[in-house]
Amino acid sequence: MRGLRAGGLAIVISSKIPDLVGTCVKLIRLLSPGRVKLEGITYVFKDDEGPAWLCDLPDGMIILKPRQLMPIDGHDFTEDEREKELTNG
Repeated sequence: MRGLRAGGLAIVISSKIPDLVGTCVKLIRLLSPGRVKLEGITYVFKDDEGPAWLCDLPDGMIILKPRQLMPIDGHDFTEDEREKELTNG
């Protein structure tokens, strides 16, 4: 999803864990399938659907797909939508 970036904030908009929906998370790192080194430990991230975000929660970390997240960093519109807004008033 456009607007997601490392260090940014996002709201979880879908999850298999119902209590997670609506939670604010901090985006740590975009993970691509393969070997990932975190805090000195090497993990193998396997996923046929492509990259996912490592997210920080108040009580741990979770990996979420971009489609499960909505950025909340204050960038409300894409550039195209912003241009329409300025043009059409």
